[in-house]
Amino acid sequence: RMATAFDLQIGSLNLRLFKPSLEAMGGWLDALNGDAEDNEASELQTWINPWDSGLFSHMCQWDLTGLRVLDVGCGLGLAGVVAGLRGAASVCMSDRSKTAVELALEACRANDVTAEVNGQVSDWADPDSDPAPAGTVDLLIGNEAVYVCQAIPNPSDSKPEAPDHHSVRGGQSYCASAASTAQ
Repeated sequence: RMATAFDLQIGSLNLRLFKPSLEAMGGWLDALNGDAEDNEASELQTWINPWDSGLFSHMCQWDLTGLRVLDVGCGLGLAGVVAGLRGAASVCMSDRSKTAVELALEACRANDVTAEVNGQVSDWADPDSDPAPAGTVDLLIGNEAVYVCQAIPNPSDSKPEAPDHHSVRGGQSYCASAASTAQ
């Protein structure tokens, strides 16, 4: 079995999420200890567990009925699942990690998200891997999606923004990130 289920309560929502099983992580940890560069392994620490965030407590109160939502850096899919349960018409789970996207989609199924859901392996800092062209999304959410300085276009900027190719025409973007020294 490649995934392990766990339950999490966010506000009044009781959710089921999935993270890689110890068996799946074993190969990644071996890659970390070796000379091979394995992106899944090197990024494992950033998405394997849900991070505390005030975004979820706010999202549990939002009416997202009919909105098209893009969850950038979806990780285990928590923000996208909440969006789907709050009435979004569609949710796109996007992450650099193929495994993260797969687990986020599994979380949508397990939580009976009725929105149209799809997943895209995409690096939001790369304009050539845009998961949702501008104008096709009403709400972009990014929860704890930036952990390393290289992910921010201008690290010296005190208010980094998503690259221009992720503009949400006529919509809104919400990104939350805790202060972290992870590099």
